[in-house]
Amino acid sequence: MIMNSKKTVLPLFVLFVFALSAGCASQSVEVEVTREVEVETFVEVEVTREVVVEVEVPQVVIVTPVSIDNEIESPREATDETAADTTSDPAPVVEAVPADQPSTLRLAHELIWAGAELLDPYAATRFAEYSLLAHERLVKLDGAGNIAPVLATGWESNGDGTVWTFALRDDVVFHNGQPMRPADVAYSLERMIDPTIGSTLQPVLQQMASITVDGNNQIVIGLSAPNVEFPMLLTDPRAVILQADDGGAPAADEIGTGPFALESLNIEGITQLSAHVNYWGGRPGVDQVELIAIPDSATRIDAMLAEQIDILDRITNEQKTQFANANEFGLQSIPTGDWRGFAMRTDTAPFDNAAVRQAIRLAADRQGLVDAVLGGAGTVACDNPVWSGDRYHKPIECGQDLEQAKALLATAGYPNGIDLTIRTSPLDPYWPALLAAYQQQATPAGIRLNIIEEPAETFWTNTWLIEPFITTSWNERPAPLILNEAWRSGAPWNETYWNNADFDALLDQAAAEPDLSLRRGFYWQAQQTLWDSGGAFIPFHLNQTRVISTCIAGVQPISAEHIDFAKIVKTPNCN
Repeated sequence: MIMNSKKTVLPLFVLFVFALSAGCASQSVEVEVTREVEVETFVEVEVTREVVVEVEVPQVVIVTPVSIDNEIESPREATDETAADTTSDPAPVVEAVPADQPSTLRLAHELIWAGAELLDPYAATRFAEYSLLAHERLVKLDGAGNIAPVLATGWESNGDGTVWTFALRDDVVFHNGQPMRPADVAYSLERMIDPTIGSTLQPVLQQMASITVDGNNQIVIGLSAPNVEFPMLLTDPRAVILQADDGGAPAADEIGTGPFALESLNIEGITQLSAHVNYWGGRPGVDQVELIAIPDSATRIDAMLAEQIDILDRITNEQKTQFANANEFGLQSIPTGDWRGFAMRTDTAPFDNAAVRQAIRLAADRQGLVDAVLGGAGTVACDNPVWSGDRYHKPIECGQDLEQAKALLATAGYPNGIDLTIRTSPLDPYWPALLAAYQQQATPAGIRLNIIEEPAETFWTNTWLIEPFITTSWNERPAPLILNEAWRSGAPWNETYWNNADFDALLDQAAAEPDLSLRRGFYWQAQQTLWDSGGAFIPFHLNQTRVISTCIAGVQPISAEHIDFAKIVKTPNCN
């Protein structure tokens, strides 16, 4: 997105952006959760250095969250380019501070919806960063991509995947002091699939046909069709539990069971949260969290360098060099399924012609893009959203073929090449480099790219899902989620407007297949179909590089959408 000419003066603070992991549920799981958090009373010194920066109006980027815990090492294999640097030990205390001064974790959000963010976690314009701190799911993904318990302690199916029973924790309390009941879980699940409220979870969880409360602190979910991996769908960060009403109006959307509760809301400024004193997981590691709206990528970099940001997520290889010689920061580099690329509307000319779409994709030297855009810190993706760390990933070969690209264009009626307009924005630091490199690669194939930058504050509302050719940004999702969410016919976030009944049938067959090898086969066929004629150009999956202040500990090097924020701690006397 383009920066608006309107300027705002903001103090520099934090960025913490979000991503997703891969994994799969077993048929029957029983887990006892005994998380203990031992934390001293941490305090924060008042910042004496004040930095004021002019901030261009919000950029928007789709991001995904990060799990953080120094006790858990990243399960992902490191390579020369992906080796995970661990954060340094917290800086020593050099000055006494008042014992009653609270410790504050400062995070940033990118103002994705230009101030229209809602506290309703199921809304299309949800305040995602807030929800990750205040709300919780029944289950989430751990660092190895496996399903882990949160508000549920165990789950099992009836054998064919048509009925799932979840056992619930009995010690969970909402922010308003009320205990969580099975009725709250049932209310939340029903609301997730309510078509009248425009829930973005409806297409993901639409198989839920019945939701009943069991007297043994359990919830029973009946599905309209077998799905042996149904618990995987509930790891979606939107699938959080809210409080039901007691004969009156439901509790406010901001009330959750998470480690932090709302103190004050200022979406375009600073939203403040405080530690949930009755949190079932124990006392959180910090007393307060501030979510600050900083939509501009360059400003976030400056804020981190000014030591007014605690964590800065998803920096580019070039930006990483700015922190190479600094003693105040630690770095983490994590292989992920995140991608940046182009989306073509398959229902709109000239992209309704499969030959044109294939030519655009064949014109790319993908390894060259990994080197030029990522500095080698990523892996080639053959337009496949399922990354190599996913159990269902299908290896595909996708070398550059300029002559074949020209031949396909000629077949489609463009013997002299084609002029295309792609719309983008400066909100994502990877997009400009990707466009420049691809533009140079594709020119010999007769693909002439005209690049238009759109305003940052309206890119996701006025450009994405509307214009026929755009840059796009997605975070890692496991195969059962991403293939349904972004490519199933009619899905709200199907940005390529892909409509293929055979593809949908493959997803249904995979969901119902109890045999892992056969299920993988269905997912492989679906991925091959996308390679043959899909409308997405996904050149690579990138490594996520994160900068962390040495004041901060407890940051686990995995996706932020599955982070345990309660375990992050901050050294006293740090900025």
